[in-house]
Amino acid sequence: MGNCAFTRADKKETFERMISEKSLGSLAILRNLRNMTEAGLSRETIRTAISQVNSSWLTPLNFLAAQRNAIEFTADIDQAMEKCFAGERIKGTTILAIDVSGSMGQITSSQSKFSRMDLAFAMAAAGSYLFEDLILVFTAGDDYQRTGKHMIWSNGKGLGLFNHYQSINAEVGHGGIFTYQLCEWLKEKGYAKDADRLVVISDSQDIDAHYGSDKKPDTSPYKTSYIIDISTHTHGIKTGNWTAEINGWSDKVFHYIKALEN
Repeated sequence: MGNCAFTRADKKETFERMISEKSLGSLAILRNLRNMTEAGLSRETIRTAISQVNSSWLTPLNFLAAQRNAIEFTADIDQAMEKCFAGERIKGTTILAIDVSGSMGQITSSQSKFSRMDLAFAMAAAGSYLFEDLILVFTAGDDYQRTGKHMIWSNGKGLGLFNHYQSINAEVGHGGIFTYQLCEWLKEKGYAKDADRLVVISDSQDIDAHYGSDKKPDTSPYKTSYIIDISTHTHGIKTGNWTAEINGWSDKVFHYIKALEN
């Protein structure tokens, strides 16, 4: 019997034909970028393939995984991400607050190669295209001083956010999230008054709550407010004053927010 294994030339020809015919699905394109490179496809052909990615069913992690496998195509993957999420645009002004505390560096599960921080930053990358008007905030603080620190992000969007994690962490510290203090800061700085919604992505290691503070985060300035616990804990921050307290991780959480508000 002959060897029926695909040669490199066979793979190259198959990929080129499918890209030419536009018969390769969006997820298949994202998952095969490294294989395309190894098969010898030209950079121009691979960029053409990425430009064909267009599906509302793709998730932020699909794009992150693709970018990690083919970092040299980051700009093209970002463009595809924007195209896929622009159709799901959530109207109004959104404050998206990302917890960058030390505990967010933990791997989400034994089966995953992504950390909680990866999930949160992937959500922020998607949010930069999904929310019509976005105010992106990174938040952490100092556990010993029990003070939160927060910063507004204005330096780029999309998957390029990952390049700035170290500088963001240096700016706001490695402590836990201080949800009450975050909400007060958003009011004091004037960001809250014009925002339609507040979305907080965290692993619910709330230092204010941990030390027995009974001060509840003030979500009253917003039409809707969400806190998303992306840890594997059985419970998140139970304050009872959010539109929705979402425990556990789902790639479709922004779709849920849009559906809930509609």
